[in-house]
Amino acid sequence: MGLPPPSPLPEFVYKITPEAPPQPIPEQYPLSALDQQDGFVHLSTSWQVSYNNIYYFRLYLMTLRCYFTPACLERWRCGCN
Repeated sequence: MGLPPPSPLPEFVYKITPEAPPQPIPEQYPLSALDQQDGFVHLSTSWQVSYNNIYYFRLYLMTLRCYFTPACLERWRCGCN
């Protein structure tokens, strides 16, 4: 099930992708295969992002500003290991 949302809520979340995002970034960003398979968008908080992994594995990091709604918070899941 996962943990409840962190407190305080993050101002930014991050999407890690194996490819550079399209330019310009579309208003409705396409779901990755993993997001489609799991039925939700995988995002990370700042403390979950390892910049070394992104650098050494040549991944891309998209920074997204968050505006949380009550409905969003009901669906928050923290799959922390």
